[in-house]
Amino acid sequence: MKETSKRAAGAAADSALKSGAQSEAIEAEKKKAMARFAGFRFHDLRHCAITKLAESGATDQTIMSLAGHLDRKMLEHYSHIRNAAKRHAVESISSYNPEEAETTSDSAKARVQ
Repeated sequence: MKETSKRAAGAAADSALKSGAQSEAIEAEKKKAMARFAGFRFHDLRHCAITKLAESGATDQTIMSLAGHLDRKMLEHYSHIRNAAKRHAVESISSYNPEEAETTSDSAKARVQ
């Protein structure tokens, strides 16, 4: 990530030089460009991808296979389900109607008999 940060700083400095900026302004542009990457690690992308897979409904087995996890403990370590996804899951059951479930269940039983 340091390399990406340096490239961003270099591009910002080139742009500032082309616009005729003074050295102080160029340094300020470099720092501003590098600040976007402060605290960011490439490994964070792995956490993000696994979380998005989990939130999109991919099965645990699929995620574990893609990520190379051998057990559920690792999957749980890497997936961080966001509050919005949790809220959506809870809201999806708020429209649950037990009477509809019974009707569906009764009609399925009638077909079996």
